[in-house]
Amino acid sequence: MNENFLHYIWQHQYFDKENLRTTAGFPLQILTAGKHNTNAGADFSDARIDLDDAELCGDVEIHYKSSDWERHGHQHNEAYENVILHVVWEADKKIRHRDGSEIPMLELSKRVKVSLFKRYTHFLNQGEFVPCEQHLENIALSIKNQTLEQNLKLRLERKAQVIQKIYEKTEQNWEETTYRWLGMQFGLTVNIEPFERLCSLISYKTLQRQSTPKQVQALIFGMSGFLKEPQDEYAQELSLEFEFLHRKYELHEPLSASEWKNARLRPGSLPIRRLALWASLLATHKHLHSPFCHLKTKKDLRALFKTPVLSYWQFHDDFGKISHTQTSKRHQYFPSGFADRIIINGVVPIKFATLGQEAYDDICMLLAQMPSESNGITRQWKMQGLPMQNAKDTQASLELYKQYCQAKKCLQCPIGQQILR
Repeated sequence: MNENFLHYIWQHQYFDKENLRTTAGFPLQILTAGKHNTNAGADFSDARIDLDDAELCGDVEIHYKSSDWERHGHQHNEAYENVILHVVWEADKKIRHRDGSEIPMLELSKRVKVSLFKRYTHFLNQGEFVPCEQHLENIALSIKNQTLEQNLKLRLERKAQVIQKIYEKTEQNWEETTYRWLGMQFGLTVNIEPFERLCSLISYKTLQRQSTPKQVQALIFGMSGFLKEPQDEYAQELSLEFEFLHRKYELHEPLSASEWKNARLRPGSLPIRRLALWASLLATHKHLHSPFCHLKTKKDLRALFKTPVLSYWQFHDDFGKISHTQTSKRHQYFPSGFADRIIINGVVPIKFATLGQEAYDDICMLLAQMPSESNGITRQWKMQGLPMQNAKDTQASLELYKQYCQAKKCLQCPIGQQILR
C-alpha cells in the first residue's frame, strides 16, 4: 500500500461509501473530493463534506497511517490548518490541529476491494518498456490523444519554469535569457552543463559588441577552454584575439577543455562542432529573442538557420583537423536536423515562456509542422501504437515517459486510469 494509490482511491472515490462514518463515529458524506494538489500543502484542496449534518469546505490530507501526520511535521505547518478530513489506510493515532481540536478521520482499509490493489500492483510490474504496453492497443485513440495533449502542456510549463528562473537571474532581460537557453540546447544532453556555464561567463551583450565573426569566435572558443593550446595558425590568431578581449572586458577564468564530454559522440555532436555552430549563429544574428520568439511557421524559423557556417568550419572538424571531404563545403550550412532540434527544444519553449497560454495554439500548429523526433523512446512508443506523426506527438510522448512511466505514476495518467478502471 502507498499514498499514490490512496490518492487515486480518494480522487475517484473507489471505496464503499455506505454508512460512511469517521473513526470517532460521526456520520460522513463526501460532497466533492476536491482538487488534487501536486505542490506544497495538503493533498486535496476545495473539498466539501457533510459531517454530522454540518457542511465543511477545506482541504483533505491523505496518509498510509494517521501517525504519519506527525512524522511529516504537519502539526507545525500552518498550511495544514484548513484540513477538514484526514483520510488514512490505518488509523493508529488521533491527530489534532494546533489549537487542540481533533481532526476528523476516515479509515479506508475495510472499504477498498483487495482485488483493486492487487490489480494495481500486478499492472505496475508488467511490460518491459512501460507497464501499460500490453493494454495500449485496447485503449481508445481519444484517450491516447488526451494523454499526449496533457503531457505537451506539462512539458511546456515545466520548461517555462526553468526559463523563468534564467529570466530572473539575467535581471529580466529576454535577449540574455534567450541566449542562455538556446546555448544550453546546443549542448544537447551530454554537454548542457558546460554550455550553461559558458553562457554565464560571457554575456550576450558582450558578444553583440563585437564587430567581426573572428572576435565572436575568439570569445566563444577562448572562454570554452579550446584555445589554451592552439593547434594551427587559425587557432593561434583566435588565441591572440582572445587574450586582448579577455583583458578588455575583464572576463572570468575560462572553462577547461576537459569539462566538455567527447566520449561516444558522433563527429557532428562533438562539443567543438556545436561551439562552431553556436559562434556562427551569434556572429550572424545581432538579436535572438524577437525573431525566434515571434516567427510562427516552420519555414520562417528554418530560414533563421540558413546562414553559412563560418568559413574555417566549413572545411574543418576541429582546430588543425581538416574534414575528410576537403574539396566540398561539407559544413557550409547548419545541419537541417540539428536546426529542427533547436526549434523544437529551444525556440518553442522560449515562445511559450514569453507569450504564455495565448501562444499555445500557435505552438501546437508549429510543432505539428515539424517532423517527428526519432530516438529510443519515440521508437518504442511507435511500436506500441501511440501516434508519432510529428514533433507535437513526440514531445508529448517524451514527457509522458520521463515524468510518468519511469516514475510509475500510472494512477495520474489517463491511460493508466482507464486500464485500472
